[in-house]
Amino acid sequence: YSIYANIYSGSAWGGATLIESADFSAASPQIASDGTGYAVTWHQYDGTAYSIYANIYSGSVWGGATLLENITNHIYDPPRIASNGTGYAVAWYLYEGGNGNIYANLYNGTEWQQDGSGDPAPTIIGSNGSSAYTPQIASNGAGYVVTWSQYGDGGILNIYANIYSSSAWGGAAVIETTDYDASSPQIASDGTGYAVTWSQSDGTADSIYANIYDGASWGTETLLESAND
Repeated sequence: YSIYANIYSGSAWGGATLIESADFSAASPQIASDGTGYAVTWHQYDGTAYSIYANIYSGSVWGGATLLENITNHIYDPPRIASNGTGYAVAWYLYEGGNGNIYANLYNGTEWQQDGSGDPAPTIIGSNGSSAYTPQIASNGAGYVVTWSQYGDGGILNIYANIYSSSAWGGAAVIETTDYDASSPQIASDGTGYAVTWSQSDGTADSIYANIYDGASWGTETLLESAND
């Protein structure tokens, strides 16, 4: 499998364009726009392991496929992508050392995060020695928030979030404190704050909860429905 893209110019679709040229299968593309161009991210097999790539459409042409990490022999879930209007952020799940961690790499409008040797340098934004899953990402037009489910104390799946603002990631924060597993978070922004929603058991049935970040702090989890089926 290969990754293709097609651009809608405002009046018509163009032609399908191959945006990566590796010799192994690529899958699970995700897309975001900065208001002018687009970025696509995907995971791709190199014969040994899956890696995370991205390609940016600047408004006139696609660039080249860029490797966002260089950690080998691990398993990746499909990446997720968002834009703050000037750059992009990609988040993904990485299995390593017996646990799942959450990584992110940011594009600042010029380049993706790199080390001094020019190699990709993603940031671990979720890791506490237990497995994390299903990251989702959104932007308020300035920073980003990534949310995910992760095993916490007592072996219970909790919902975590990490906020990127002022050019740095904060710490991973638990945004719900109930005694049952929480999973499948989703996130959106109103341009200032964020809302995260998820599914959580109460011991009898699964219910839908949410928590709001108002631009300064997270609130408390709120039950959005009370049906018992």
